[in-house]
Amino acid sequence: MSESKQTEATEDEVMEATQEDAEEQTSEQPSIEDLQKQVEEANDQVLRIRAEMDNVRRRAARDSDNARKFAVTRLLEDLLPVCDSFSQANEAGRADGATLESVLEGSQLTERMLADTLKRHGVSSVAPAVGDAFNPELHEAMSIAPSEEHAADTILMVVQTGYLLNERVVRPARVIVSSGAPDVEKAD
Repeated sequence: MSESKQTEATEDEVMEATQEDAEEQTSEQPSIEDLQKQVEEANDQVLRIRAEMDNVRRRAARDSDNARKFAVTRLLEDLLPVCDSFSQANEAGRADGATLESVLEGSQLTERMLADTLKRHGVSSVAPAVGDAFNPELHEAMSIAPSEEHAADTILMVVQTGYLLNERVVRPARVIVSSGAPDVEKAD
């Protein structure tokens, strides 16, 4: 074969191969309809995901709201017997033949019942004693008074008991604090 025939044969083969590649690429590329269908499916999927996220947000808000509304249910269930005890004590106090001792005894039992209920729910009292050091994290100074008997920054009197909920101050104990012995000015 001559060289020109070989070149023509090679050119023909290259042309055929190029046409076959072009046809393959054309057949591999998706049509516009296929692309539109894929876009619609993707949009539909996005809408479904957005709807699901909205549902999750609404459900979480509802659950949070319910948790806030009903968080004290157990405490309330435990306090209802204490309320019943107060009602019974009031009725017993009005009854004929009720004595001060029996009413006082019923009142003390109810107070213990309340203290036990609060303790079960993590509430503890802050009841400092006279002479204890003043602690601003647990006590609130209602006033300051001089005292010869007590050193400065010690408690002279407890005005109101304080309370903690799981070691967090709910209400500090209200106290009167000593400023120490009064200063006596010497007259010259």
